[in-house]
Amino acid sequence: MLSAEQLNRLKSYCRSAGAPYYEVQVELVDHMAAMLEHQLAEGVNFEQAFAAVKKQFPAESLQQIVRAKEKVLLLSYLRLFIGCWKAFFTWPKLLILVSLYAFTWLITPYMNARDMVFIGHQLVALYGGMYLWAHKNIVRKNRQQAQHRMLSFRITYYTGGVMAFLLLLLLYLYSWNEATALFLAPLLKYFYPLFLLWVVSFYHVQVVFHQNLRQQFRHAFR
Repeated sequence: MLSAEQLNRLKSYCRSAGAPYYEVQVELVDHMAAMLEHQLAEGVNFEQAFAAVKKQFPAESLQQIVRAKEKVLLLSYLRLFIGCWKAFFTWPKLLILVSLYAFTWLITPYMNARDMVFIGHQLVALYGGMYLWAHKNIVRKNRQQAQHRMLSFRITYYTGGVMAFLLLLLLYLYSWNEATALFLAPLLKYFYPLFLLWVVSFYHVQVVFHQNLRQQFRHAFR
C-alpha cells in the first residue's frame, strides 16, 4: 500500500500535468498507484517507479484522458436528458403533452405570439425555481460544497449556456419585428409545447445529474 504522502504526489502530478478534475484523478490515481505498488513489490525504489509511471502517463496522455472523460460525461448527461424528454411521450406523462397542446390551440386565437412566448418563458422559469427549491437546490449545494475541481460542472455549464442561448434566441426572434413574429406564429402551436417540455426536462436533468454526482463522488464534497 502506498502512503498518504505518495498518493498526494500522484495527485499533484495529475493536477500539474493537465488533469485537475476530481473524476479523472480518482481513476488515474488508482491505476497509477497499482502500477507503483507492482514495481515496489519487485524491489524498485519509489522515485524510480514514480519516474517510470510519469513516463507512461505524460501530460499529453493525461489531457487526452480528460477530453475522453468529458465526452463520456456529456453523453451521460444527454442520455439522461433525452430519456426524460421522451418520457413525456409515454403514459401517464403523455397527458401533460396532450394538455399542453390543447391549451396552446385554445389560446392561440386570443393571444399574439409574443405574449405566448413571454408567458411560456415565465411559467417555465417559475417551474424551474420551484423544482430546484423542492429538491433543496442540490445544484447550488454541490457547487458550494465541492472540495475539488469537478469536470461534471463544466458539462452543466455548457448545457446551461446552450439552453439560455436558445431561450434568448426565441425571445429575440419573436420581438425582432412583426413580420418575423407573424411568420413563426403558425408554427408556435405545433412546436411550442414540445419546446416547453424540453426546458422542463432540462431542469429535471440538472437535479438528477447533480444527485448522481453527489452519490458517485461523495468524498469530493464537504
